[in-house]
Amino acid sequence: MKQLFAVAAALVVCACAGKDGSTGPMGPTGATGATGATGATGATGAQGPAGTTGAQGLPGPAGATGASGPGTKIVLTAVVTAGGTATVALPAIVGTNQLLPPAMACYVGGPGSGTTSVWLSVGGSPTTAYPTCAAVFANGVWNGSMIDAPAGWTAAFVVVY
Repeated sequence: MKQLFAVAAALVVCACAGKDGSTGPMGPTGATGATGATGATGATGAQGPAGTTGAQGLPGPAGATGASGPGTKIVLTAVVTAGGTATVALPAIVGTNQLLPPAMACYVGGPGSGTTSVWLSVGGSPTTAYPTCAAVFANGVWNGSMIDAPAGWTAAFVVVY
């Protein structure tokens, strides 16, 4: 059995030894090879958050003046007579239906003929102690009428139609 072991050991020693003897030192590094082809482009990333709102732009040019119609305002004036009355005929465009009066407000200011900067509102009153304003339909047109106002003052009738 010792002989078999010796033969096995000799075979192992012979098999491990190189043909030319022991291995020598490592050689120098070779040249770098050519760059490979570019890979495929990856997927697009998610969109980032929205930026801040920019400054307000300049105002645009004024539009053309529209035609008169609903919401048009006219102001008519008259000097109050010595009897305390003032009346103006409203243009037919404000309406000719006695069941549909125009929107009207009345003011009195004065004395003078429209040069005052203080106007007092006049309403409808059941007494003659204060000026009274009324929209009166007569002869197919609306009229603005004021009674019991101070003589020489200016009556103003503001109509919206």
